[in-house]
Amino acid sequence: MPGAGAGILKKALISYRGKTDALGTTTQLKCDALASQPNFDNHEVVILSGNCKGQSRDIEGATTGGEVDVATVFDHVIASGVSFLILTIKPTVAEMIKLLQLRRSAQSGSKTLTNAYVAEYEDSDTTPWLFMGAWIDLTNVAGGDTVDIRISSKGVDGGAYVVEDENSYTGVQPAGAKAIRIGSLPNVYGVKIEAYQSAGAPPYLSLPMEFFCSKR
Repeated sequence: MPGAGAGILKKALISYRGKTDALGTTTQLKCDALASQPNFDNHEVVILSGNCKGQSRDIEGATTGGEVDVATVFDHVIASGVSFLILTIKPTVAEMIKLLQLRRSAQSGSKTLTNAYVAEYEDSDTTPWLFMGAWIDLTNVAGGDTVDIRISSKGVDGGAYVVEDENSYTGVQPAGAKAIRIGSLPNVYGVKIEAYQSAGAPPYLSLPMEFFCSKR
């Protein structure tokens, strides 16, 4: 799958992207991987998933011990498995809204596969934008089933799509990997996510899919 790089915006705003690996508190999140990162004291942490999704707080104290302490409490305890960002700077809320405009695509939802590739998500713009990522639930994939997923993009106005990655998922997926995530892609002219069921049908599977983008 594509990497999680987010081009110019990431370089300008994002110092670290991670996921908590233990239960925290309302004023602390835990991520052992931070021990190998620079100290992010006095940066800003933004919660991307869980009960506190969308909340941001000032970091207060060293983070090199694998813990992020914040100056103001979150609305809920930060659980394990919560995605977060640490920002390079502390933009105002208005600046964040202007720069990110993160939104859930209306193309999200339960998708019934067919026996040929179908575009489950496709979008473009006239100025640079970010396909922020996708989440695809493979829980319904059973023995004998095979699901193929393809990611393509356009680099030329009016040009053809170029395949960036393509993977097959066969049979019951591991307990710890029932869903897949597709990382972000900077783009202008088009991003497309396609899927089809190449084995085990009919009946055809229905898979929940979530898509996100960021436009000015």
